[in-house]
Amino acid sequence: MPGNDSQNQAPPAHYYGDIVRICFVTGALLMLVTLPFFVSRLQLPLFGSIVFIIVLILFAGATTPKQLWTVLLDWIISLTAVIIFEYYAVATYIGNSLFDWFVWVNQLLAIIFFIALYFATKTLRAFLI
Repeated sequence: MPGNDSQNQAPPAHYYGDIVRICFVTGALLMLVTLPFFVSRLQLPLFGSIVFIIVLILFAGATTPKQLWTVLLDWIISLTAVIIFEYYAVATYIGNSLFDWFVWVNQLLAIIFFIALYFATKTLRAFLI
């Protein structure tokens, strides 16, 4: 609507929610595509994996530069995901070999969420300063 400046404003400086959103969608898509191949190796029920994928997509869509709670949840989700996926990458590597696809998928997911964590932290810092 013309004259409505609140909708046409640029995001605040140091807002990296778009990058976090891309990381969440990429991670969720990778999990969705690889889930049928690794479902027997997961430590949680299939339903839990599907719920986590949906939660990622929901928070990717909910991320906004106007509300601190979305930035904080992006940070929490990113941190949790890095810990979980890196743990499984290392634990699987120790028990198997470097040529196990499960190791590499978990490592790639850990890297994706590590990037999301970095940019979520930069955004959160900007909100808190």
